[in-house]
Amino acid sequence: MTARERFETRGDQSLLEKKYIAKVLSEEAEAIEEDQTRLIQRFYLIQSGDMETKRSHALSGQSDNYSGQVALSFLRYLRFHDMKKPKTTGSGRRRGKAYPIYNRIIFGHLNEISKKLSFGFTEEVRQQLAAELNIEISA
Repeated sequence: MTARERFETRGDQSLLEKKYIAKVLSEEAEAIEEDQTRLIQRFYLIQSGDMETKRSHALSGQSDNYSGQVALSFLRYLRFHDMKKPKTTGSGRRRGKAYPIYNRIIFGHLNEISKKLSFGFTEEVRQQLAAELNIEISA
Protein backbone atom coordinates (compact mmCIF):
# COMPACT_ATOMS: atom_id res chain seq x y z
CA MET A 1 0.00 0.00 0.00
CA THR A 2 1.43 3.35 -1.01
CA ALA A 3 1.59 6.38 1.25
CA ARG A 4 -1.10 8.04 -0.86
CA GLU A 5 -3.47 5.08 -0.40
CA ARG A 6 -2.82 5.07 3.34
CA PHE A 7 -3.60 8.78 3.47
CA GLU A 8 -6.90 8.31 1.63
CA THR A 9 -8.07 5.26 3.59
CA ARG A 10 -7.08 6.47 7.03
CA GLY A 11 -10.28 7.45 8.80
CA ASP A 12 -8.87 8.68 12.09
CA GLN A 13 -6.84 11.54 10.65
CA SER A 14 -7.56 14.56 12.75
CA LEU A 15 -8.26 18.09 11.68
CA LEU A 16 -4.93 19.15 13.16
CA GLU A 17 -3.02 16.68 10.97
CA LYS A 18 -4.83 17.93 7.88
CA LYS A 19 -4.06 21.53 8.78
CA TYR A 20 -0.41 20.65 9.39
CA ILE A 21 -0.12 18.94 6.00
CA ALA A 22 -1.79 21.90 4.29
CA LYS A 23 0.53 24.32 6.09
CA VAL A 24 3.69 22.39 5.16
CA LEU A 25 2.69 22.02 1.51
CA SER A 26 1.67 25.67 1.23
CA GLU A 27 4.92 26.90 2.80
CA GLU A 28 7.05 24.68 0.58
CA ALA A 29 5.14 25.66 -2.58
CA GLU A 30 5.75 29.32 -1.78
CA ALA A 31 9.42 28.56 -1.11
CA ILE A 32 9.68 26.78 -4.48
CA GLU A 33 8.25 29.82 -6.24
CA GLU A 34 10.61 32.17 -4.39
CA ASP A 35 13.67 30.04 -5.18
CA GLN A 36 12.73 29.74 -8.85
CA THR A 37 12.11 33.49 -9.11
CA ARG A 38 15.48 34.19 -7.51
CA LEU A 39 17.27 31.87 -9.96
CA ILE A 40 15.37 33.19 -13.00
CA GLN A 41 16.50 36.69 -12.08
CA ARG A 42 20.03 35.52 -11.32
CA PHE A 43 20.44 33.83 -14.71
CA TYR A 44 18.76 36.72 -16.57
CA LEU A 45 16.05 34.51 -18.07
CA ILE A 46 13.45 37.30 -17.98
CA GLN A 47 13.05 37.94 -21.72
CA SER A 48 9.24 38.10 -21.82
CA GLY A 49 8.44 37.86 -18.11
CA ASP A 50 6.28 34.77 -18.64
CA MET A 51 8.57 32.54 -16.60
CA GLU A 52 7.87 34.60 -13.51
CA THR A 53 4.25 35.58 -13.99
CA LYS A 54 2.79 32.29 -15.26
CA ARG A 55 3.83 30.19 -12.27
CA SER A 56 1.45 29.51 -9.41
CA HIS A 57 0.50 26.94 -6.80
CA ALA A 58 -2.81 25.81 -5.34
CA LEU A 59 -3.81 23.38 -2.61
CA SER A 60 -6.54 20.95 -3.58
CA GLY A 61 -9.78 20.65 -1.65
CA GLN A 62 -11.42 22.90 0.90
CA SER A 63 -10.04 23.54 4.36
CA ASP A 64 -12.25 20.85 5.94
CA ASN A 65 -11.90 18.32 3.10
CA TYR A 66 -8.22 18.47 2.31
CA SER A 67 -6.88 15.77 -0.01
CA GLY A 68 -3.14 16.22 0.62
CA GLN A 69 -2.16 17.56 -2.80
CA VAL A 70 -0.56 20.73 -4.05
CA ALA A 71 -0.56 21.67 -7.74
CA LEU A 72 2.26 23.74 -9.18
CA SER A 73 1.64 25.29 -12.58
CA PHE A 74 4.45 26.55 -14.77
CA LEU A 75 5.40 26.92 -18.40
CA ARG A 76 6.41 23.64 -20.02
CA TYR A 77 9.71 24.89 -21.33
CA LEU A 78 10.82 25.79 -17.80
CA ARG A 79 11.74 22.14 -17.26
CA PHE A 80 14.08 22.14 -20.25
CA HIS A 81 16.29 24.90 -18.89
CA ASP A 82 17.84 22.30 -16.56
CA MET A 83 19.26 20.37 -19.51
CA LYS A 84 22.57 21.23 -21.05
CA LYS A 85 22.18 22.31 -24.64
CA PRO A 86 24.75 21.08 -27.14
CA LYS A 87 26.59 23.87 -28.92
CA THR A 88 28.99 23.27 -31.71
CA THR A 89 31.99 25.37 -32.46
CA GLY A 90 34.42 25.29 -35.33
CA SER A 91 36.79 23.02 -33.42
CA GLY A 92 34.26 20.48 -32.17
CA ARG A 93 31.35 20.00 -29.86
CA ARG A 94 30.94 21.92 -26.61
CA ARG A 95 28.19 21.64 -24.04
CA GLY A 96 25.99 24.63 -23.34
CA LYS A 97 25.14 25.98 -19.93
CA ALA A 98 22.32 24.46 -17.89
CA TYR A 99 20.15 26.61 -15.64
CA PRO A 100 19.02 24.57 -12.59
CA ILE A 101 15.62 26.21 -12.09
CA TYR A 102 13.31 23.20 -12.06
CA ASN A 103 14.64 19.76 -11.09
CA ARG A 104 17.13 20.89 -8.47
CA ILE A 105 14.57 23.16 -6.81
CA ILE A 106 11.64 20.72 -6.93
CA PHE A 107 13.55 17.69 -5.69
CA GLY A 108 15.35 19.70 -3.02
CA HIS A 109 12.04 20.84 -1.59
CA LEU A 110 10.53 17.38 -2.01
CA ASN A 111 13.08 16.05 0.48
CA GLU A 112 12.17 18.85 2.92
CA ILE A 113 8.46 18.08 2.58
CA SER A 114 9.14 14.41 3.25
CA LYS A 115 11.14 15.18 6.40
CA LYS A 116 8.59 17.65 7.74
CA LEU A 117 5.63 15.34 7.15
CA SER A 118 7.44 12.33 8.60
CA PHE A 119 8.92 13.88 11.72
CA GLY A 120 7.58 17.41 12.12
CA PHE A 121 4.13 16.81 13.61
CA THR A 122 5.23 16.96 17.24
CA GLU A 123 3.18 17.64 20.34
CA GLU A 124 4.39 21.24 20.33
CA VAL A 125 3.12 21.69 16.76
CA ARG A 126 -0.22 20.14 17.73
CA GLN A 127 -0.57 22.61 20.60
CA GLN A 128 0.32 25.54 18.35
CA LEU A 129 -2.18 24.53 15.64
CA ALA A 130 -4.87 23.96 18.26
CA ALA A 131 -4.27 27.45 19.63
CA GLU A 132 -4.50 28.95 16.13
CA LEU A 133 -7.79 27.15 15.47
CA ASN A 134 -9.17 27.74 19.00
CA ILE A 135 -9.51 24.02 19.60
CA GLU A 136 -9.00 22.40 22.97
CA ILE A 137 -7.20 19.08 22.70
CA SER A 138 -6.93 16.40 25.33
CA ALA A 139 -3.49 15.26 26.38
